[in-house]
Amino acid sequence: MRLERKSDEKGQITSAPLPLARENTSSRDANDYHRREFKAGQLLQYIGNWEKLRAPPQLISIISGYSLPFNSRPPLRRIQDSIPPPLVTSLSGNMAIVVTDMLEKGIVVKTR
Repeated sequence: MRLERKSDEKGQITSAPLPLARENTSSRDANDYHRREFKAGQLLQYIGNWEKLRAPPQLISIISGYSLPFNSRPPLRRIQDSIPPPLVTSLSGNMAIVVTDMLEKGIVVKTR
């Protein structure tokens, strides 16, 4: 046991026993965490541990992955039909003159 110095209400120094710190018997190095490659999305693998630790139901729901409560199955649609065609600006002679002028004056710089 180690003694810690304390003062009582009269200002007199007293001693109080403190337990010694436990020896680290772990085989892991303190830097192991930083050496491992991070891999996200693993919480679900440990859902049983969360439940054993009595995590709140809301947390279990979040970790398990929330699912949308549909009243009925949504209709199947072809995704390609809902994607708009690429937006293309038609060529303009006036715009070309303005852009060329800005390039010559150094207002804009050609990047490609």
